[in-house]
Amino acid sequence: MSKFWLYIFSVLFAMLFFSNAAVAVEKRSIGILPFENLKNEQRYEWINFGLQYLLSNKLANVSAFYVPDQSIIKKVLAESAFSSGKINGDLVYRIGRETGINIGITGSYATNGQNLIINLNVVNSFNGASILSKQYSQTLNDIFSIADDIAQNILNLAAVTLTPQEQAIVSRRITSSPKAFEYFCLGYIENEKANKQMEIITGLFRQAIREDSKFWEAFYNLGIAYFNNHEYDNALQQFDIIIKSLPNFEKPYFGRALIYMRKEDYNRAKADFTKVTEFNPNDYKPFYYLGSLSGKLKQYKEAEDYLNKATELNPDFADTYAEMGNIFFDQNLFRQAITHYKRAAELDPSNYTVKQKLGESYYRVQTYYSAYAEFKKILEVYPTDPAANFMLGITAYKQAVLSELIEAFLEMFDPNLAEEQRQRSKAGSSVRERTDVYHEMARSFYTAQKASNGFLEATFNLALTYHEMNQLDSAKIYYEKSIQIQPDLIRAHIKLAKLYEEKGEKGKSLAKYKEVVEIDPTYFAVHPTLGPFHNYINIIEVVLSDLDKVLKERPEDLSANLTLAKIYYAQGFHGKAANVFRKVLTINPNEPEAKKMLAQLERR
Repeated sequence: MSKFWLYIFSVLFAMLFFSNAAVAVEKRSIGILPFENLKNEQRYEWINFGLQYLLSNKLANVSAFYVPDQSIIKKVLAESAFSSGKINGDLVYRIGRETGINIGITGSYATNGQNLIINLNVVNSFNGASILSKQYSQTLNDIFSIADDIAQNILNLAAVTLTPQEQAIVSRRITSSPKAFEYFCLGYIENEKANKQMEIITGLFRQAIREDSKFWEAFYNLGIAYFNNHEYDNALQQFDIIIKSLPNFEKPYFGRALIYMRKEDYNRAKADFTKVTEFNPNDYKPFYYLGSLSGKLKQYKEAEDYLNKATELNPDFADTYAEMGNIFFDQNLFRQAITHYKRAAELDPSNYTVKQKLGESYYRVQTYYSAYAEFKKILEVYPTDPAANFMLGITAYKQAVLSELIEAFLEMFDPNLAEEQRQRSKAGSSVRERTDVYHEMARSFYTAQKASNGFLEATFNLALTYHEMNQLDSAKIYYEKSIQIQPDLIRAHIKLAKLYEEKGEKGKSLAKYKEVVEIDPTYFAVHPTLGPFHNYINIIEVVLSDLDKVLKERPEDLSANLTLAKIYYAQGFHGKAANVFRKVLTINPNEPEAKKMLAQLERR
């Protein structure tokens, strides 16, 4: 195809794309891409950022347009090994495939003394051909007029009619001082660096304000820099300066809301985020935060409405889907949560928390194979993560048990079907020998408890796994570690008592059962009889006999009296229990358990 016909085709496509009839449902997606620094002048590198900032500030606030976050564009460019230079049609085509943009705004610039030369190139991502080319040759002071003209050209191509509110935002000049804008851009660029230096950032923004005392964007970004550095009072000071002078400017309300949210003053945060939506209804971020705050307040329907609005305004913001997943997860609606967590993970594969919640959601709906796969993905990147290791361990067990149950059911129903299931399972590697499962569980639980000191469930499940594997000495170690973490963990005491039975250590087993009675006699209140290993003795009666001996020798023994009172309470002898609790409080007036239990009895 000749260049002439390619150009004609591109223009016709642009006209079709920009026509209101053709896009009655979807917004026009516009990517604002880097501008090439033709002379590679480091001194004027800020102009590239400045043009992108000015255009994004205008076009992103038009309801007919969708402008992806610069972070999304940067990610695709990084994957394309792009560092700097010209963005050609092929690259715009690729960016369009990756991000869904329909139109890319790019070009190049150079300076000649005080003159600024900008070559604009608006590219159709459908085929990488140019839709609009235009050259500007004006003074550096005219950078704002150039940005205004570029934005107006895009609006004209799109045949968009702006609302008065949108017109006010698009027409708004953030400053009239190129020098102030240069300092502002340098401050913003510095603030984006991984090894940022706070004094440099604040110095550049303050220099911008000195150049233009009404540069409200500079005040706002200075406040955000303070906010990111946890200097909330300094941040509030900047936001309040703007609100006092320019009460209809939405950004300082946004910044102030972030501070209220960080301080968990959720209602004031919601009030300020709501103001932002009133001043600028096309910004997705306040709707996202309103949804998040409503979720924290358990206002789930309201949260869904806000988050749906945020998604409508920006369908590529991963955090919105993650937050929607959290809303459903908190309501135990795990299948709906899975849908949103999956989308969030697709948009941001590096988000560990989303993958963790996705795996947990699969686990809750018993889709163990998918849950197992998600936890494995996490451990490929974070091999010692405690939560992922713990969930992998219990998921491996559940997956194996479920497969065994399916096979057992089919065996009863039809042995031929059971054999088919076994063959399918082997082909899919979904069923392994029980010993393999136990070894993986032991590795996972061990790693989890090692990485997180005091991780009770991982420690206890490691003990259970060793117990199932008949590695009784190892099981004993981790039952005891579980009891060290939580001394009143009845489950661990009981399992340890049974382990001693298996080892034939009758005295240690009986002593452990006695500890259970002392900690919580309600466990044995209904069924106090032990098994044949202990000759079917009544453990409650054994403990009462021991207590009787102690109290005859030491009537004021605090521990013995407290245990006796708890046994009476568990047996339903509330009058006797109250009397003994009172005695405990005469021995120690501040004994917390006795005070609590006596208060409950006196309320009856």
